[in-house]
Amino acid sequence: MSGNLYYQSFEIAGIPFNLVTNWTRSFPAETPWHEFGPHTPSLHGINMCLLVERGSLPLKIPEEARQVSPAAISTHYLYDDLWLIDFGNSGAVVVDRERETLMVFCPRHRFRKILLSLESLFYPMFELMRRHGVYPIHSGAVSLEGKGVVIAGNSGAGKSTLIIHLVRSGFNFLSDDRCLMRRNCGRYEVVGVHGFARVYPQNVCDAPELHSVSKHFKEEHCKKEYDIGQIYPDRVAESAPVEMILLPQWKGNGTTRIKPISPMDAAIQLLPLSVETLFPDTARTQFQFIGELVERVAVYRMELGEDRWRWPHMLKELMGEA
Repeated sequence: MSGNLYYQSFEIAGIPFNLVTNWTRSFPAETPWHEFGPHTPSLHGINMCLLVERGSLPLKIPEEARQVSPAAISTHYLYDDLWLIDFGNSGAVVVDRERETLMVFCPRHRFRKILLSLESLFYPMFELMRRHGVYPIHSGAVSLEGKGVVIAGNSGAGKSTLIIHLVRSGFNFLSDDRCLMRRNCGRYEVVGVHGFARVYPQNVCDAPELHSVSKHFKEEHCKKEYDIGQIYPDRVAESAPVEMILLPQWKGNGTTRIKPISPMDAAIQLLPLSVETLFPDTARTQFQFIGELVERVAVYRMELGEDRWRWPHMLKELMGEA
């Protein structure tokens, strides 16, 4: 297999990533999945190899592969120690954990479509990152005076609404829906995944700076995406040591209350938001990470009432910044 090779290196949460793109004329017919690996370069860090060809893909799912997770746009299989993700005619992904390599196979005419399916590529990428001690969690995060606050919870808990109100009051934005956590110099650190904050417009109706960027949306009962870096360019951070963890719970009426919860209760709440892996060994390490985290970092339940103007003040008091 030959073609035009392009290399690019970058870092995420301190992990080196090597992106290798190979625009090739064609793949050998009926090539076994595992034989593609040795043709990719051996570089330090996580290798992401994007292999694009002009015709259709000859790759076939081995009969011995075990289907583990059907999805709306892809089907997942385990084959030896490989994780195979089949996008049908749009392409396929092979995750080789031992060699820390993620290989994307894509016909050229489907290239744009598979890139638009990046959400499905997050999970295999996160699997490789766990092996470097970096763990994803379904949460947002903000910081104030260098102190990080992780805001974790399921959809509908009020994470994004709380984050918008905190950023408007002077907190720095790290992430809205997903962030990365790691140990760094003896402390726990949250690394932001920058991008958009998704929130219902009616929940930020008292933020006039958001109105102009949401006018082009016709649907009034769905979340809108707001580019925090564009709206608040001076309130975006890269990372911060974790000062506390908040678990918001939307009430919608009454007054907001914050109360501490035990490490055991905190672990029960956080584990379903963080362990998204098909492999027992990485699930075990992330389980241990969460257990140690809640033993060393204060965790609070925040019942969100209608008094939104109090949310930043309450959190500042809790952080000792009032």
